[in-house]
Amino acid sequence: MRAVLLCLLLVGCASSPQVIDRPVSAPCLGPVVDEPAWRWGNGEYPGPVEAARVLLLDLNDAKQWARDERARAAGCR
Repeated sequence: MRAVLLCLLLVGCASSPQVIDRPVSAPCLGPVVDEPAWRWGNGEYPGPVEAARVLLLDLNDAKQWARDERARAAGCR
């Protein structure tokens, strides 16, 4: 009796498995956008005019970075 059960189990394992097609979710985010290297806060205070220029450059970089992040996340909708 055991030999018959063993043979049936082995025959069942020898058959090829069925392939079932099911959709798989893919990540919606694109490639990672690196955070810009901020200029503000590095070193000594440069004075009011230079500080304003550095902050303006950092603001422009931050706006571009935010646009890139929004574009990256747009694929999730």
